[in-house]
Amino acid sequence: MLPLSFLYSIIIFIRNLFYDIRVFGVNRVNVPVISIGNLTAGGTGKTPVIEYLVNYFKRKNIKVAVISRGYKRNTKGTLVVSDGSSIIAKPEQAGDEPYQIAVRFQEAVVIVDENRFRGAKLAVEKYKPEVILLDDSFQHRRIHRDLDIVLIDVTKPPHKEYMLPAGLRREPLSSLKRTNVLLFTRWDDEIKFDVSKYKVPVTGKICFVPSRLVKFDNSEIINADELMNKSCTAFCGIGNPDSFGIILKGLGFKVTSIRIFPDHHYYSTKDLELIKKDFSSKAEIIVTTEKDYIRLTEYKDELTGLPLYYLEISTRFIEGEGMLDEKLKSLGINS
Repeated sequence: MLPLSFLYSIIIFIRNLFYDIRVFGVNRVNVPVISIGNLTAGGTGKTPVIEYLVNYFKRKNIKVAVISRGYKRNTKGTLVVSDGSSIIAKPEQAGDEPYQIAVRFQEAVVIVDENRFRGAKLAVEKYKPEVILLDDSFQHRRIHRDLDIVLIDVTKPPHKEYMLPAGLRREPLSSLKRTNVLLFTRWDDEIKFDVSKYKVPVTGKICFVPSRLVKFDNSEIINADELMNKSCTAFCGIGNPDSFGIILKGLGFKVTSIRIFPDHHYYSTKDLELIKKDFSSKAEIIVTTEKDYIRLTEYKDELTGLPLYYLEISTRFIEGEGMLDEKLKSLGINS
């Protein structure tokens, strides 16, 4: 695959050059735009960071619109997931991540569109947000952004990856010159991570921490540490499944098994039988991620009676929260 990676690198270089010298046009909308993206394919923690930002603006009474491609949705074109007061689309129509954001923040406008500018333009014209958050848009350069935030997962460093398709890297490290803020995610002081590879002056360090466990039928919400020492079976279909297992063990769960599905996997009845089989007589509870919960909502009847919980995750800054706050304030958004 390395020859294909070399060819891909040339294509990306030419594409970026054409944007840099303005052969390719960049479109603007008349509100501040913040992009949250990464250098690699797969999970770096964009969703919890977007949720952090939505909550940041919510506390300041600033209306937010989130624009996402809606990865692996079964629709195309522009789709309004939430109009800021009610959820309009279904998970499979919207994609799991946009739907999750819409459920958590029902006052946020959420739109999916592979053409981010078209989706942002609709949001501005119809819903009048004060700021737009672009999900996974570092490579989507057709729309101007006022702040580019890039995430680097320290457990899967891009400088150790080949370019696609031989590896997971979408762009060369030199592309970070376009970045305003670089956030190192899943930070752990015990991990030997070479920050010097990433020459961006404004950086921060964050980790993702479990906040609470919610029973699948929403009948029970408990602090994560209340289930310490319980045995559990787990399953997930996310970009970095190893991180989920690490979190569960860090909470003190006795993980008897963890079944891994592809990222953004939509479950079938056959999958449910496998999950039930893993659980049967082996554990006290079943735990999954919030994203997987979103993709399981159509199976509520089949899962009734099972001690199935999903784990909510939040973003915690180890370093750089004040720096990000200053960057966000510099956008001049009225609060």
